[in-house]
Amino acid sequence: MKRSIRLLALLLALISVFSLLVACTGNGNNGNNNGSTIVDPPTAYDPKLPKKDYKGHEFTFITQQSNDYGYHVKYVVYNESEEGNLLNDAIKKRNDAIEEKYNVKVKHYDAANLLSEVRTQCMGGVVEFDAILASARTLSTLAREGL
Repeated sequence: MKRSIRLLALLLALISVFSLLVACTGNGNNGNNNGSTIVDPPTAYDPKLPKKDYKGHEFTFITQQSNDYGYHVKYVVYNESEEGNLLNDAIKKRNDAIEEKYNVKVKHYDAANLLSEVRTQCMGGVVEFDAILASARTLSTLAREGL
């Protein structure tokens, strides 16, 4: 058993070292293009999902206000406007396409105290969010409480 664990650890270490060596090899151009062609991404991607009308439902993500997850929601899940940043603009375009195709509105709600807010809404019977973006610790607490 110990031998197989050591062999597995050695194999993982070799894979890590090999991937570093491959990633660090280059021709020394410091990121210059040197005549290679840059391919533009496709302008539209359709995952071939069936079109459905959700009648303007607001799909709301709830996050902790002063948490890193709030930052991720703003820049990964929800972005209000195009800012000239490639990733942020792609997020905005993706959300616009989803909103148009499914007649849904993507929203974001920052809770000052996420645990308290989720508990209050769930136990009160009026839930104003559809998805919780939080740490695994917070989500496990809510799961244990059946929320």
